[in-house]
Amino acid sequence: MKVVGVLDSRISILSRAIIMPLKTAQKLYKFEGLVSMIVVEPKETITSDDLSKRIEEEIEGVKALTEEERTDIIQPLLSELEKWNFGITAALLFLTMCLVATITFMNISERRGEFAVLDAIGAPKTTALRMVAVETVIVGLLGSSIGLILGVIAAIMIVSKYTSIPMQLFMPSLTDLLPLSLIAETVGLTVAVSCLGGIITTLIANRKLTTEILRGEH
Repeated sequence: MKVVGVLDSRISILSRAIIMPLKTAQKLYKFEGLVSMIVVEPKETITSDDLSKRIEEEIEGVKALTEEERTDIIQPLLSELEKWNFGITAALLFLTMCLVATITFMNISERRGEFAVLDAIGAPKTTALRMVAVETVIVGLLGSSIGLILGVIAAIMIVSKYTSIPMQLFMPSLTDLLPLSLIAETVGLTVAVSCLGGIITTLIANRKLTTEILRGEH
């Protein structure tokens, strides 16, 4: 097989891709006489519009798209995907807040007597809030960290299965699959939502008077 070149890329999939003649690729992948897409780079003296028109005029049944035309076609799809992504993210964050609020309410119910004693001996009103805030921050950090790790493993396994690329080849490009900005965004949102759910639950649960709680406990 005649190899024309090897792509130099940090992305693991493209770094293992090779460039070969069209006839060789058709024969190798058993698609002789068939072409799904051809990428053409015009010379410096030729504009993409002129090249697109010439391709469509000389080759029957071929649709040539310039960069602007391709963007116009893909943009509605990307916008729709962004809407779905925003909706799914919002739903997951809401479920996270509800789950943390439920767990926090259970913990506060079991420790209501301890909080009442702290209040009775003159501890600041914000003591319980600070304690719950620290706990929910820890829960958010652990949950988001475990979720990111499991998500990356699942993504690599799925891509490896459908592309027949060994999983270890994705390790050099792990920062491309999971950029630092995504890590910071995920951890920050999860911690913020967890803390918010815990604080709201604490304020609702502590509305009962200290004397009533102590009388019920003892």
